[in-house]
Amino acid sequence: MRAALSATERSRLSFDRRLEIFDTISVDHPLIGQTRARVRSLIKQTEARVSGSDFPPYWETELAKHSELWLLPIFGPSGATKSKTIKIVLDEILAKRADRTMVPVRYLKVDGATKTTRQLQVRLLETLSSAEAAELAKGRYYSEPKANARLRDLARKDRTTLIVLDEAHAMLKETTIDRMAAGLKSLLNHGVFSIVLIGTDELRPLFRHSELRSRTEMPLDFSSPGRPTMASCVNLFQFAEKFCAALYDEGVIDSPFRPTSTISHCAVLYDITGGVLGQIIRHFRRALQYAFAQNLRTLDWTSIQFAYSSWATLDGVSSHQDPFIEGPKASTVTVVRKISDEMKSHASR
Repeated sequence: MRAALSATERSRLSFDRRLEIFDTISVDHPLIGQTRARVRSLIKQTEARVSGSDFPPYWETELAKHSELWLLPIFGPSGATKSKTIKIVLDEILAKRADRTMVPVRYLKVDGATKTTRQLQVRLLETLSSAEAAELAKGRYYSEPKANARLRDLARKDRTTLIVLDEAHAMLKETTIDRMAAGLKSLLNHGVFSIVLIGTDELRPLFRHSELRSRTEMPLDFSSPGRPTMASCVNLFQFAEKFCAALYDEGVIDSPFRPTSTISHCAVLYDITGGVLGQIIRHFRRALQYAFAQNLRTLDWTSIQFAYSSWATLDGVSSHQDPFIEGPKASTVTVVRKISDEMKSHASR
């Protein structure tokens, strides 16, 4: 990481520019290593599986079941940095390609308008930059196996073996678990590509569906535990410290901010975020917007409290659930105090 900006350099940054810089700052999620390893492994497994497959061309009448591929679920609450983490991994993979004509993995953000297998196939054809997407969307004669075979042929041309479907829970607003499972199974069974499926906890029933159970790999769960644990607290506090250090180094704030300097602050931080790392970013951004409106160039707990309480009111969080008013939960304080005691014990050895 480069050296922190000088006072002169900071003075030249407008508040708007500081928020722009804020939005570019990225701190790795603790699961990025596992995500990186699982995605790379899935690409290699899929490449090995499809390289030895003898598929008929797409224009043949029907496609038999060939080379079933795999589904990797990644789920967790909104703000858990799932999308940011997968994009970092995909950028790394694409940047390290020896052959620039190869596109081993593609990314698609789906939405509620994708209700059927056919509509999903259309979106995938669009992702593969195929002019055939419009024809499939409007054509009178439709064959699911033929469409999958054409997708597969186009994917093999670019050596694409993995598709990432992000925000997949949005599909469930307009379709059923059964229909979604059938569409995904169709792509897997016809050897089109393996799939990384990303979404919120609404997707959990999908991964247990009988249509997909045998093809689903062990999931990556970005959820926080229902109650604070030592591991979840440590992950959150380390993430917060790294993020705040980057805010100072990049010139977003003019003085360092330590959000975990006391047991009470640690406990409040955990309670307002629910242990979800991405919520740190959301609450701190709101706090900076408030601070900048007051012509301040720092981040502090006064701004965080105001921003959180304003957001909580809009979100329907009652005042007795606000840790700034009622204090942090006793269970959170207990875990944080245990972490503090262990750190002191380790330091004294």
